[in-house]
Amino acid sequence: MPGEQTIQIYIPPEGNDCRVDRLLSALAPGLGLRGRRRLCEAGRVLLDGRPVGASVRARAGQELSLAPLPEVEAPHVKAAEAARLVSRGAGLAALYKPAGLHSAMLAGGGEPSLEAILPALLDAGDPAGASSRGEGAFPRLLNRLDAGTSGLALAALDAGGERIWRAAQADGTVDKRYLALVVGHPPRDFTVRTALDMARRVRVRPLGHDADPLRHTDVRILARFALADVPKIGRPGDDGALTLVGCRIRRGARHQIRAHLAVAGYPLWGDGLYGSGGGMFFLHHGLCRLPGFQAMCPPVWEACLPPEAIAAARIYLQA
Repeated sequence: MPGEQTIQIYIPPEGNDCRVDRLLSALAPGLGLRGRRRLCEAGRVLLDGRPVGASVRARAGQELSLAPLPEVEAPHVKAAEAARLVSRGAGLAALYKPAGLHSAMLAGGGEPSLEAILPALLDAGDPAGASSRGEGAFPRLLNRLDAGTSGLALAALDAGGERIWRAAQADGTVDKRYLALVVGHPPRDFTVRTALDMARRVRVRPLGHDADPLRHTDVRILARFALADVPKIGRPGDDGALTLVGCRIRRGARHQIRAHLAVAGYPLWGDGLYGSGGGMFFLHHGLCRLPGFQAMCPPVWEACLPPEAIAAARIYLQA
């Protein structure tokens, strides 16, 4: 919510050696266990100022805090209402998911999600959502974005559309382009090839070998500037180098772009899970192209960027 503040507690003696997702009920009393774990995945839960996973056990006297949602999405406080249909065709639909909205429905939780409102967005006439129709029903989400990531999510409208997506994923003909705001000034374009361990991890771990080529991240420099040049994003007194980059992937893995940028030494600005900050970051899926289908939408936060960065971002998405 706009103006939200970080809230915190100190772990009492009776909370010693308890899991963070259990202790978090004191800061988010209306949220179920699954929802509290999602907060950890989003990097919003801090233990002594550092992002932690849900299963970490805290010690008495430590500070547990919950960081606020990104204020840049203030116009979209009701995130579910900001979701919309971008385009449809060939048995596929592209939808805009704002930051702050979960992609998939949470088991046992009442939080809004893109999956739950798919029928309404597509005029499918089933307000109960996909869960009431079984696993074989359509429309069906084909890719997911982190709650803090905005941009395009694709859905299959029928079995033919799903086959088109699966085939394009298998042969690497899906072109997914993201815009990201990173810390530092990379000297040149680069590719991150590192394989990632995602098994039961809130924060994925880089491995010591290369990933399948379809899971590489190609990074292009779009515009370099200083934090002082973007006053709508920064805060008074902030300083530092920022770069708007374009990231191209073919088959995405969980947190792939966030983790790969951190591996390269240029984490997303404000990403508390892979860099430093309170969990607010700027990552947007702006283009998805595959044989017979294409969708594009710019981020709502592009208006915060310098004019040359906006122009470079539009060129990158339209190339």
